[in-house]
Amino acid sequence: LRRIADLIHRHGAVAIQQILHAGRYGGIDLDYCVQPSAVPQTLRHFRPPREMSVEEVEACVRDHAAAARRAIEAGFDGVELTSFMGYLFANFLSPYTNQRTDRYGGSLENRCRFVVEVAQAIRPVIGKDAPLIIRLNAAEFMDEYGGNTPEQCVEIMKVVEQAGVDMISVVMGWHESR
Repeated sequence: LRRIADLIHRHGAVAIQQILHAGRYGGIDLDYCVQPSAVPQTLRHFRPPREMSVEEVEACVRDHAAAARRAIEAGFDGVELTSFMGYLFANFLSPYTNQRTDRYGGSLENRCRFVVEVAQAIRPVIGKDAPLIIRLNAAEFMDEYGGNTPEQCVEIMKVVEQAGVDMISVVMGWHESR
């Protein structure tokens, strides 16, 4: 990673490390994937989902902060969280894949809690001057499944801004959207 960051800097660019947990699209070396709730896959080539325990969610927050620390130690200028296209953060944000009844599910505020906790865990690790970026859906196009509306996506953007994210990069759709 240090060689990559150095190469980017050598050409005068800013080096941002994207941190990704694939969520329902992961589990390549496992016979399952993890997500907030065990909502079945619509794309058959992905592994069957298993609901994360609260302890696993809390460990995932710590893992993201550790990944951000490693990126900064390797010389990256900042980090970007991948919260789009149906990956893990998007799974927590969407009422389609997040059907939890604990503090990580239900209301939009609760569905945002995991992302907020990760952002708040990362900020002290990377420092106040390093950019913390998040890539979010501006529209999921998951209406037929009960996903977030574009208006809800904007509300999510407001929540992550309040959590200390410096920049929001937007994308449209999930892998499952038609």
